[in-house]
Amino acid sequence: MAKQTGPLQAVKGKQRLLGRALLFAAGLSALAVTAGCASTWTHPRKQGPEAAADERECAQRAEENTLARAGRQRATYGANTDPNPGMSRGETPMQMLERTQTQDDYGRDFENCMTSKGYSKK
Repeated sequence: MAKQTGPLQAVKGKQRLLGRALLFAAGLSALAVTAGCASTWTHPRKQGPEAAADERECAQRAEENTLARAGRQRATYGANTDPNPGMSRGETPMQMLERTQTQDDYGRDFENCMTSKGYSKK
């Protein structure tokens, strides 16, 4: 088996960074679906494709606002900031708190957007 040469974090570090960024983006997407499906949003005059478009718009807005408040862009959110890369210790308490706050912010923004468009939870 050939020995890896070059800087320790060159290729593998970039792959790990990309993987975490993609995982976070997938998490936000799942959160968007969950926020839309957690309860039924109703509107007196909108249904079907029009309501789905409003939900997508609110999900996108909520994601953008949440990332902006966190001072991050989608591509860099969740990036590896571990001073000891390669040692997987899981999330620190501060990272867990940040994730929880991010999820709460997203949910609030999504609900505010839907409410501002005239929807209510059923």
